[in-house]
Amino acid sequence: MTREVVLEDQTVVVRGDRIVAVGAASEVELPRGAVRVDAAGLFLTPALADMHVHLEGEAWNALLPPELRYPPEALDQGRFLFPYVANGIATIAVMSATDDHLESRRRVEAGEILGPRMVLGRMIDGPDRAWPEPLSRWVATPEAARAAVHEFHDAGFDRMKVYSFLSREVYDAILDTAKGVGLPVDGHIPMDLSVEYVLQAGQDQIVHSEEIMKHVGGDYGRGRIEEYADLLAASPTWLTPTLVVALDDRGKPMMAGSDAPVPTIIPGFSLHEELEELVGVGFSPYEALADLAGFHASLVRPGARVEER
Repeated sequence: MTREVVLEDQTVVVRGDRIVAVGAASEVELPRGAVRVDAAGLFLTPALADMHVHLEGEAWNALLPPELRYPPEALDQGRFLFPYVANGIATIAVMSATDDHLESRRRVEAGEILGPRMVLGRMIDGPDRAWPEPLSRWVATPEAARAAVHEFHDAGFDRMKVYSFLSREVYDAILDTAKGVGLPVDGHIPMDLSVEYVLQAGQDQIVHSEEIMKHVGGDYGRGRIEEYADLLAASPTWLTPTLVVALDDRGKPMMAGSDAPVPTIIPGFSLHEELEELVGVGFSPYEALADLAGFHASLVRPGARVEER
């Protein structure tokens, strides 16, 4: 994925969990006793990354009426994670991670269950308006926000996710504290703030393109879209999902996220639909893959906690 070209008649050699050779079939030497996979007529692509997912678990189960809740044996994280691996997705960013997902990541890394690499973001919001604890931590004061960020950092979460109902003072406390401990901040644009404010504050990622649209004052004309596209392109803040035509031709770094498993969005499978959508609106297959793969170095900064695991 360093240039737009399809390499034909290639052989890939994998030993253990590492690719050890890639080259022309006539030149690559096969190890004795290797298991051969005949991929004639097929394509091998880089592993994909779904940068906005939610994982089932007890926190979601607790939202159901008692008579509709699932028994513990039904909340099998291995079953929830396997569709990502089966669809070639090697990395997921969990946007409302809880303590049980820390344990799920440990089990994946220990080889106890099969799953993708997990970047875990802890959600934080103002009180009494949206997702309750433990899906989200409700904070009403800057002091509570700072304490929460330190708690989540110490627990092992990789990122913070800000939600819609934070006050300006609490939002500022979250970003200031998170930057101090090295936690990137993703999320919504709080209703009390603006696109300009979160960009100037240094929020690392805006999730959902509608987060921008809800702040443009109802003017969705081409000129207004281009105005915000220029504003975003000039900032270091990433965006997912993409505003394809407004942003792609400006070289804005973007990431793809499916928001699985909201209704009709099937974990793992939905990202392949995203590939088709991107090609359908004018991306080349190479550009579509580049938008969905290879974010590991960009999203996870060198030296960050998740790189060490």
